[in-house]
Order: sequence, then structure tokens, then C-alpha cells
Amino acid sequence: MKQIACIDIGTVTVRLGIFDIDSKPIKVVKKLSTICDLGKGFNETGNLSKDAIERVLSCIDTYVAIIKSMDVVGVCCVLTAAARESHNVSPLLDGLSSKGLIAQVIGGKTEGCLTFLGICQDFPNQRILAVDNGGGSTELTVGRLTEEEELSYRPTNDAKPTHHMLPVVERVMSIGIGCRRLSDSYNLYTGIPTAEKIEQARAFVRNSFAGAVDEEGILMLEPQKMIACGGTVTSLVAMLYELEPYDPAFVHLHTLTFDEIEGLIARMSKLDLDGLKALPGLQEKRADVIFGGALILSELMKCSGFKELTVSEHDLLVGLGICAAAEYHNDYVPLPWKPGLARL
Repeated sequence: MKQIACIDIGTVTVRLGIFDIDSKPIKVVKKLSTICDLGKGFNETGNLSKDAIERVLSCIDTYVAIIKSMDVVGVCCVLTAAARESHNVSPLLDGLSSKGLIAQVIGGKTEGCLTFLGICQDFPNQRILAVDNGGGSTELTVGRLTEEEELSYRPTNDAKPTHHMLPVVERVMSIGIGCRRLSDSYNLYTGIPTAEKIEQARAFVRNSFAGAVDEEGILMLEPQKMIACGGTVTSLVAMLYELEPYDPAFVHLHTLTFDEIEGLIARMSKLDLDGLKALPGLQEKRADVIFGGALILSELMKCSGFKELTVSEHDLLVGLGICAAAEYHNDYVPLPWKPGLARL
């Protein structure tokens, strides 16, 4: 069984996915997530802190050891919002390179496309709005997984599509709003946030989404469903049902309503950081960003008119796995992006 490892270094979490690439479709063999908070303090300085870089590299040491213990034939590694916007990403990239990784800082639209590729596998022949609510940015992608060959891009190699279903991305946008960024900007975790502070944060998100969504005409495409991924939305399900331990099978494809999100927001608005840390189903290290993340989802649902969303565990990491497997097999890479594969 040949395996590909994919590493996603985000603003809040660092994740590892190992996939069986002999299986069609690829299958998840192992999936790990570690909160390293690479973007902590970034909002004030525009720089990644030395401590944050060290946390990430320490986590990568653990992941590399796991990868080397398995039958992995290739490793891809991407970095998202905090890395692409920081003024001092070089020490982090150098550290990753010293461990044998080919580290790729991807743009927001590539991030959105990779997330869509992972999400859409569960929604064939449906036009969906895929939402990646991350720590430093939120990606919105509209598209379909379809049998029609109407690709709007050229493949990154000479391979021809052999897949029965192909992803078609119709719109993709990345907005600089994430749970870490919003939480830090409005200091939503020091004491109990005032109603005024909450409304200021909501207004900022609302205005940012409204302008961006109108400009791109996302809603004019009339997506049938909103599908959301990321640590915020999965944590909200875990909190709602007090999942301890976390159960990805329960969370995946679970429906979360606007009213349920607002109910959790109302509950969290009465708690300080210690109170949030004590909530069943919530990781303690996510306590200082969960409220901001929930506000982002709430305002996005208002802006788009969706009363409910579907939660997906199949996200950017799965999209990476699909692209990396195709690249390894010299098959058709279904997005206009080429993953760099290292052998450890």
C-alpha cells in the first residue's frame, strides 16, 4: 500500500494527513491536528514570533518521525494565511527545508480551490458554496463535482482526465478574516466581551463579507448548499453535543443551523476565557479564538441567506491528498496547481 503524506501549516493548527493512494478514491490512513498558533501576535506586528515558529517546527519533528515510520512515498507541505502575509516567513521555511520538506506558501485562491476539491467529493452534481473558516482568512468557493468536462483551467502536466467526476470551480475568493485575526483585533477573549465590542466585531465581518460577496457575484450562482470546514465549525458541533472525545464520524456531514450557532454565541458571550476553556467539547487551546470564529460563521450565513450549513471533515488536507496522489502517479492533477513532493 503506497501512501502520501500531506502537511497543512495554518494560522492556528498544523495538520497531518496520510493517505492510501493505491485506493480509488484515496483513503485516509491517519489524520492528526495540533494547535500551534503560528499566527498568535501576528495581527499586531505583521511578523511570526520566534516562539510560534519553534512550536510549529517542534510539531513538524513529531510528524516527520511518524511519516518515516510508515510506507510513505512522497510528502507535500503547504502554508496558508499567516505565512503568506508575514514579513519574516524565511526562518520558518528554512527550518522546514532543513527537515527535508518542500514547503509551498499557497495563495488564498489556491487554498480555496484545494478546500473545494476536498469538500466536493461528498456532493456530486450539486452546486455548493464551500467555506473554509480558518485562523487568518476565510475562503469562499462555488463550484460543482460533475460528469461534464467543462474545465476552466489547463492541467499542470500532460495527463488527460480519466476520472468519472471532475471538479469545476466557478468562483473562488479569499477574505482576510479569520478566527485568530478577528479575536485579536477586537480582544474578544480578555474578560467577558461587552455588547458594544461584539457588535463592532460583527459589523466588521458583515461589511467585509457583504462587499466581497457582491463584488464576486457568488450568490448569483445560486449554490444549493453551504458546506463549511475548519476548526471553528467542527468545534461548534462538538460543543453543541458535548463530544468527549471528539468524534469525526459524527461531525462529518452533520447539519448545523443558524439558530444553533447563535445559541452557542449567546452562551459564550457570558463567559470569560476560563469559562470557555471549561466548555465540554472544546479544546482548551482553541478557547481564545472560538467566539470570534463563531461570529464569522454567523455573519456569513446572514449575508448569504443560508439558514443551515453542512459540516465537512473533508477539507484542504483531502484536496492536497488528491492532488499529491495524482502528481505521484503522473495522473491528471484536477487543479491548476502543482504540489511539490519530497521523499523523507
